[in-house]
Formats: sequence, structure tokens, C-alpha cells
Amino acid sequence: MNTKLATLAATALLSATLLSGCGSDEPDNNEQQTDTAPSAIQDKLLSQIPAETPYFFASRERLSEEESMALIEKLGTIEEIDSQLAELEQLQATTDEPGMQEFLGIMITVLKAFEDVKTLEDYHQIGLMPNARSAVYGLGLLPAARMELHDEELFRAFFEGLISDMNVELQQATLGDTDYWHTSADEMLQTLIAIRDDQVIIGLLPSTAGETVVEQLFGITPPLVSLLESGEMLHLEQRYHYSPYGSGRISSKGLVSEFISPQHPASQALLQLDETNPADLEACRDDIDRLTSLFPALVMGIHELDSQRIAGSLRLATSSELAADMSSLTATVPGLGSGKGVASLGMALDVQALTSMLQKYSRHVHTTPFTCPELQGINEAWAESGTLTNHPMTTMLSPALHGVNLRIDSLETDQRQPTGTGLIAFSSPNAQSLLSAASMFIPQIASLNLQADGEIKKIQPDLLPPDMPTVHAAMSQEAILLGVGLDKPTELKSELTVEADPRSLMTYGHISSDLYATLAEIGSQLPGAQAPDADELKRLAEVYEKTEFWIGIDAGGIELGMGVELK
Repeated sequence: MNTKLATLAATALLSATLLSGCGSDEPDNNEQQTDTAPSAIQDKLLSQIPAETPYFFASRERLSEEESMALIEKLGTIEEIDSQLAELEQLQATTDEPGMQEFLGIMITVLKAFEDVKTLEDYHQIGLMPNARSAVYGLGLLPAARMELHDEELFRAFFEGLISDMNVELQQATLGDTDYWHTSADEMLQTLIAIRDDQVIIGLLPSTAGETVVEQLFGITPPLVSLLESGEMLHLEQRYHYSPYGSGRISSKGLVSEFISPQHPASQALLQLDETNPADLEACRDDIDRLTSLFPALVMGIHELDSQRIAGSLRLATSSELAADMSSLTATVPGLGSGKGVASLGMALDVQALTSMLQKYSRHVHTTPFTCPELQGINEAWAESGTLTNHPMTTMLSPALHGVNLRIDSLETDQRQPTGTGLIAFSSPNAQSLLSAASMFIPQIASLNLQADGEIKKIQPDLLPPDMPTVHAAMSQEAILLGVGLDKPTELKSELTVEADPRSLMTYGHISSDLYATLAEIGSQLPGAQAPDADELKRLAEVYEKTEFWIGIDAGGIELGMGVELK
């Protein structure tokens, strides 16, 4: 059963990828609609998604068609479509489930048709919009997807024209007043497609699911409480600062409960097709509930979306107790998260707080171990965590080092060995202790006579490697800074007093257009297959002003984010 569930999860993600590739995660612009959020009466997309779905990703609002096309023109779509096709074809070649192979075959045929869709007129001619809202969600465990249309009849004609090119036999059927296509009912899983309510709807269901589930999929029978009525998307946007252009969540508790004790008829039909008895997992229910209480959900969303910047994040939501414990792990590191320079990379970690947290949860697991045979690896992992907390290096550095940030201001390629300028910041609860610890490995450091008053000292050339640019150092009570080749070494003093980033960052990095261009130049000069792809780096330099990523910790859990600024 695990293999089938993994395949279903992959299908849901592939559906999301396809829809984002075809129309982005923004809402649509029908001729009768505006660019604002649809009202509760108008919103036929969110009103057909059940509030109790264990997973979903959807959007409430849309960009204008003009801004969506500007984004498409900046980012390009051909390379993305090619990579998506390669992934779909690889998955189709490796799956042994005929129903899944048919589903992937349909996706591949549709995606290939988008290689010729480049202008707003192209979208409209096939009944689509570049800014159409889309949604991926679960009917129980099974994935379903919806996407808004510009024109039902134009899209119907477009889709019917593709059927002859598919290596899949699609049959037609009617349910009430809804005509739809479906793959063979002889396979375990069946793909169903309908065009209804100005949307295209696709689902992957057990062939034994019955008409009731099909009616739910197509919206013939609306949910008792819809995602729109629940207000959950507004809650996600407000709590996690997402935009209305896309947000969602995967409920670990919901998925586990639906697998062990399925309530939705689609899940019941799926599990009845498999020889595995879900009741066997009841013996592990307490352990599973313990884990899902610690990690109740994955939450995701788009923070910013316009023609100048795109930013989003994936968040592992945690229990309030675990979040409180993890909030002590971050520390203030000068420059971390500032995005200054052509590139930066840094991390902040209070190793002493991490050690205390590991010891706390290790004691919990030792006192109350997991009893489920499949989860014995967790007991073993926590038993081995003592190796980390008792390591001599951890003992020596944890009181002295809380983080490092590397900022590159320039990178030169004129010489055989690239040289550059920048700044390195070391954060510490006691910078003098950090300096003493470093002197054990590099005795010459002691000769700098650094004091915690911010005074800038020039490091003598005989203490540096040959051909090294000028290096200056400065120290405060909580940080040591090294400036390499700085035009104005006096900036070290101001950098010592930079305030902490409000995002409670653990890791942050960024690359600018200038560095992409420099790396492209380096790549073009290097021989062999190990050289970086200079053409791809040049393309990135032309498209992106800056790309950034971060890992943060707050009361909501652990956040992994990424953003791009476009030219």
C-alpha cells in the first residue's frame, strides 16, 4: 500500500506542476469577471473543494492578464515545459500501474501542446488564460485538480483535437447533464476529465469508486462545507503572510487518519482494492499520533507575485512546545539576511541551545520509546544523538560561536586564480572567548590585539596567504568581522551594530545577476565537462536581478523560503 500512496502523492504534485506550468497559481479573467477576488457567489473554484480535504493548494485572486504575460515573457516557458515533460516521461516509464501510466500519458500530451502557446491570443484561442486560478486537492487520499477557463467551448475543441494524439483510449460518458471522458474501468485507477462551470476538472479515482464520488469530483454534488466557506485560506494568508495568489497545506493527521480509518468513499474504494489491511496500523496509532502532534502539517504559499518579484515558502508546522524550543536556536549574526553584496551565505545557530533541546527530546524518547516496529529507527537515532552533544568540537565551540556570514562584494576573473572582496562575520556570545579559541589553531591571531571596542585593525601581510588583498578586522562584545579588500574599511564598525533580521533566520543566502555573469565568464574559460554551464548562467544573469533562499524558525515552525527579483 505504501507504493500506491507514494504514487498518488506524486500524482498530486504532478497535477500542481502541470497547472502552474499552464496557467500559474493566480486567478482568472473571464470576460464577465474583474481582476479582483471572486465573490462567494461567483467563486465556482473554491466552492467545489471540500473543507475537510487532507491536502490542497489553491489561489483566491488573480493577476491581470497583462501582468501574467509580462511574467511569462520574462521567465520563459519552453525550458520549464521541457523539464516537466522529462519528469513526466521518466515517471511514466518507471511506474508499473497501468492506470497511472494512462494518467501520465494524458498529462504529457496536453503539456506538449503548450509548446506553441506564447501570446495572449494563443491562450484565448484554445480557451485558456495565462492568469487562470488553479487548485489541487484531495478527495480523501485521491488527487483532484481544477483550472479556470477563458472559454469552455474553445477549450473543448482544443482538448478533443488532442485525443487522437494520445496513446490512451479515452471513452465518453454522461452523468446527469455532465459529459466527461474517462480511461478504461478495467484498471485499478481511472482518470476522469470534465469541462464544467468554466473549468477543466481532472481526477484520479479507483475504478470502483461509484457515481457518488464522480459527482463530488465534478461538482455535481457540492461539498457540505467548502474550502471557500471554511475561511481556511484567509487564515493561512493572515498567519503566515501569504498573498491571495496561492496557499495550501498538507495535513499529516488528516492523511494518517484517512489511511487508517478511511471516511471518504474514494479512500475506502482504494483501500478495498489492496491486500493490505489498514487495521494492522492500529497497533502503531499511538506512535503515529505522537508524531503528527509534533508535526501536524506542511504549509505552503506565495508571499509576493508580480512582474518584479516572486517569493514563496514551505513551512513544517510544529507543536507549540517544539516551536518554543526551536525558537531558542537562532542567534544574531551581523549581515545575515541583508542581501548586500553580489552574493552572501550564512547561518545562525546557538549550539548550546541545540544541545539542550536534543538532550531534552532524547530523554523523552528514552523514557517513552516508540513501540511500533516500523519506527524503531527513531529510537536508535535519538540514542545516537548523544554522540553529537558530547563531541569535543561541540563542547569547545558551542560557548563561543553562534554563527557565520560570508558576504562577497566582488569577484575578479582577470587572474588565473579568481580573487574577490567582501566581509566575513563571526557571531559569538563572547567574542573574546571566540578569539581565544581561534588562537589555539592560528596563534598569529593573538598578535592582532583586537579589543571589543570596534577599533579597526589592519592585518599585516605576513599573516596572510600570498597575493591576498588587504584585510582589516574589528571586534565587538558579540562579533568579529574581517573585511577583505574593502574600499572603505571604516564600514566594519557600522556592520558590527547591524540589527537582527526579524525573520529569525537560521540560514540565508543570495546570488545577484553580477555574480551569475561572473560565473558564466569563469565557466566559459574552463575546459572539460566539470565546467559550469556558461549559457545557463548567462540566461540567469539576464532574467534575475537577485535570487535568495532562507531557513527561518518562529512560533509557526520551520520555514524554507525562496525569492527572485526579476529584471
